[in-house]
Amino acid sequence: MGSEVVLVTGGQGFLGQHIIRLLQQDPKVAEIRVIDKKMFTNRIGFEEKKVVKSFVADISKPETMGNEIFDGVNCVIHTAAETGFSHFPSAKIMEEVNVNGTRHVIHKCITANVGCLIFTSTTHVVIPKKDPLFLATEHLAKAPPKDGFLFGHYGRTKHDAENLIRDANGKRLADGSGNLATLCLRPTLLYGELDPYYVTHALKIAKDHGGCLYRIGWGGERIQVTYAGNAAWAHILAKDQLMKEPTIVGGEVIFVTDDTVIQNAFEFLDPFLKARSMKASTFVYPATLAVIFVLFLYFVSRMLRPLVHLKNPFPHPSTLYFIVCFYCFNRLKATLRLGYKPIYSPEEAISKSLDYYKNVPLS
Repeated sequence: MGSEVVLVTGGQGFLGQHIIRLLQQDPKVAEIRVIDKKMFTNRIGFEEKKVVKSFVADISKPETMGNEIFDGVNCVIHTAAETGFSHFPSAKIMEEVNVNGTRHVIHKCITANVGCLIFTSTTHVVIPKKDPLFLATEHLAKAPPKDGFLFGHYGRTKHDAENLIRDANGKRLADGSGNLATLCLRPTLLYGELDPYYVTHALKIAKDHGGCLYRIGWGGERIQVTYAGNAAWAHILAKDQLMKEPTIVGGEVIFVTDDTVIQNAFEFLDPFLKARSMKASTFVYPATLAVIFVLFLYFVSRMLRPLVHLKNPFPHPSTLYFIVCFYCFNRLKATLRLGYKPIYSPEEAISKSLDYYKNVPLS
């Protein structure tokens, strides 16, 4: 039995649950703790070999995070975040959670003498509004200007949080016993059990349009997605490597992908649509016209929002642009620095995901 105590922020969420499933299987881990706004429950049915200590707290409100949460912790995996994929995300809440919340987590790590902090970032910190990315590396992919992130405040606040995490690397712990080692992981768009975003949202749109998802594009668009279980595995390896060799990987940012086929977004969605007796249209609507149409609907919805609540059965304009463009990332650094190799094959990942998407509520 191991001796590590690992704390996961956002452990009740999508990726957090996959991380905890793998921590349950990690022989080096003796105790798992979770911070979330909701009490932790096992939502993906993993075998519970270890007790999970759940703490209801809000990282944007440091007074809710008592000292007992961080005392004795060896590593914090910080996944808690406010996403920006809805039609009208709150810039204020994203700033409070993604930036200030991260600042509070860093402070708690230093004062409680936690030696390792892993931050779940995203490839959206380098995805611009206009240009595609081809096999982008961490060195070459740069953050766009402040107002140039495809997903606006979400990309910006996650990038600002990254900077806080990287600046905290090497900070002296409160008792002088050592330094804080930090690492940022940037997974691509995720899919799998508990996914509330990409595939689930596409299924909802198809349901709202009579079981048909309208196919759009202009020819060469591809999408790179990663199974959440593989992204979680990268976090386990990051923990091990950061605790073993903090001076080698500390302060780094690392892209995380897997072997899921890089393909047209609608081809990827096809098995999940079929599992719900739905389909993508055979006709491909021109991307330019689709973007203009969705922008029109978006602005109408925005103007009417103060007066009436609209269901918005259409994608956000940024989401639409994301799926008709091409963003592809190189995971060589993850392989070399972390020894990362996906533990779930594409076939296994799709199979596990199908079991979830067959039954996910679409109301």
